[in-house]
Amino acid sequence: MKKAIVLFALVAAAALSAYAAATNTFDVCAGSYNIRCITDKDTGDKAWSSRKDNLLSLVNDISFDVVGFQEVKEDQKTYLASNLTGYTLFAGTISGTSEYLPIAYKSSRFERMDGGTFWLSDTPNSQSKFSDSDYARICTWVLLRDKTTLGRMIFANTHLDLKTSARPKQMRVIMNFLKPYIAVGVQPVVVGDMNCDENESTIVEETGTLRDAAIAADAVFGPWRTYNGWTYVDPATEPTMEYALTLSVSGRNPLSDGHRIDFVLVPESAQVNSYVVRNDTQPNKEVYPSDHYLVYADLTLLHVRNLVPKGRFTVEVTAECPSVASDRRFVLTSGAGLTSIEDIDFNLPKWVKCAAVEDGEIVIYTKPIGLALHIR
Repeated sequence: MKKAIVLFALVAAAALSAYAAATNTFDVCAGSYNIRCITDKDTGDKAWSSRKDNLLSLVNDISFDVVGFQEVKEDQKTYLASNLTGYTLFAGTISGTSEYLPIAYKSSRFERMDGGTFWLSDTPNSQSKFSDSDYARICTWVLLRDKTTLGRMIFANTHLDLKTSARPKQMRVIMNFLKPYIAVGVQPVVVGDMNCDENESTIVEETGTLRDAAIAADAVFGPWRTYNGWTYVDPATEPTMEYALTLSVSGRNPLSDGHRIDFVLVPESAQVNSYVVRNDTQPNKEVYPSDHYLVYADLTLLHVRNLVPKGRFTVEVTAECPSVASDRRFVLTSGAGLTSIEDIDFNLPKWVKCAAVEDGEIVIYTKPIGLALHIR
């Protein structure tokens, strides 16, 4: 009897080695944009009504494959959903700060296999926060499959806390949620306003195998800061990312007139072809479309196909799943061509509800076990 062992933990290599693993690649332009919420504090050219069309034009001009937005209020969500050309907007659940973290993806390019929102806390299935968090923060995510290559990507969008002590714990919740997907070859991309620089443990230690796309990029363009705070700087004098990366971490982060706090985090295996920060202003004005710049990376991601050998075999899940936020579907194989579950023996732990063969692929469905049971 042949055996295919699947480990749902930080041992994806062991899981893949039990298969005849094949890989190819798919390209993705992935971005992040804090669009600045609607607030009475913003008047004149800073008001949403004055800047929304220019902001939309900037997003459409870049032609993202997928982009996550932060600080999105109800009216802004409606505007984006109605006016983004060629995109599907997945909004998820509203946060404790009345903020959506919607994700827009090209509907012609991707099939959304799953998606949702969880809370950055010990109890991520319900509205909650860590005791030292300022607000109940969230992460919205989508599981996408490229319609051409069948490459799979899980794209997570977040807005971390203002409290330094809370941010590492919040990022840990996100990484724990991603682990089962990473273990079966799904490519993770995490974006958002992290409210910290790249030297903080939130980025350095808690992101596991993810890398900062700006640091890993073959080419970088645009300014170093991503938060401008409405402070206009002449593009000719604004410190660039290319210049900042020649400095030490301590030397580049205190650069004046804003901070770099918006990130695109990518897997170790990703090729980061370029990383861009756009500091466009509204036409003929010294006012930006938002108090953050738009950031994005052109990526080449691996498509790992787990090919199951022919004949009767056993799927044995041998490690406890580190994070299951709710009922969840995991695809264990890709394009296996299987036709009947009768050809498979399953040795499944208690956290697995059932297993099935769907469209030639082995899938398992997990029981709703809270993340709080497994956070390290």
